Amino acid sequence: MKTIRWIILPALMLACFSLGTSGGIPPVDAGPQSFRVHYPALVAMPPVASGMPADIREAYLGIDSFLRSAVSADMMRKMASGSADASVINHLTHDLYTVVDYNPGLFIQYADGVELQRGARYVTSLHYLTRTLSDLRRDASAHHGNALYSLLYSDYILHVRVISIDSIVDPRDAEYNQYRVTAEVLDTVKGHTFRAGGASRIQFQYVPGNYPDTAAGSIDRDEMEFPYKLTDPEFTSPHGRFMMRPGQEAVVFLKHSDHILIQGDDTYTLHLEPFASFNAMPVIDGELRDINHVWNDRTSIQYAEWRSRVTTLRGELLGR
Repeated sequence: MKTIRWIILPALMLACFSLGTSGGIPPVDAGPQSFRVHYPALVAMPPVASGMPADIREAYLGIDSFLRSAVSADMMRKMASGSADASVINHLTHDLYTVVDYNPGLFIQYADGVELQRGARYVTSLHYLTRTLSDLRRDASAHHGNALYSLLYSDYILHVRVISIDSIVDPRDAEYNQYRVTAEVLDTVKGHTFRAGGASRIQFQYVPGNYPDTAAGSIDRDEMEFPYKLTDPEFTSPHGRFMMRPGQEAVVFLKHSDHILIQGDDTYTLHLEPFASFNAMPVIDGELRDINHVWNDRTSIQYAEWRSRVTTLRGELLGR
């Protein structure tokens, strides 16, 4: 079975990030490194600063305290078995969503910094906590669990218009050809280092296998069955694989992975996330198409109505 996992892509299979953010993302060097998102190394763990909003600072300090606590490992086991205190789950979910929404790049750096110091300063993995809390939200709701999962697990959720697409060919396996999308940000749903409008642009990647070849296998995560069955014709190539085209509008669900340290910077790929609403949902003439009925029971919904739905579910995640 062929498994698509971004984390195992070699260093040359790279994603990139454009300028146009308002979160202090620096320009990147020319050449192959420019195909990755670069963030300057953190100077503090947790990454709190004097100018940070009070609610963000409080959320980071709360997460950090939990990860360093000797009782966190036991709490993670209780979460996995379904016996954890709901108030603890709700508080951690609130803090997790809050800090990622504020600045996804800062969060992923912190999460990887925790990994480097596990066993010394930290007891519990923040990556594992993120996956566990996301899985719990998916499993707890029969009607909109995949929507809650998509909302919590994604780093960015953006309404974009595709401007251009270029590619990087993998000579070993066309399954891993990289397609780099440059898109205008029309609306920021999650990840508010990007502000919609003006010259705000983002670049992200996908591979054809973002729509799996059912004859060869499927996208999978060891402990989670892939939840989506239908591919959207708007993103389906003649060979049945995933593709995007200039001019398309879509809501995209993006995730960082493949951390590599380059010249003192933390660098990552930024890619479409198949487990979050199956990568993307097209927006056509003001209507969002949800072919797998992730967010509601109708295949098409007015974009404004969908945004209202997001606000409701976001309130569910942030409720304590």
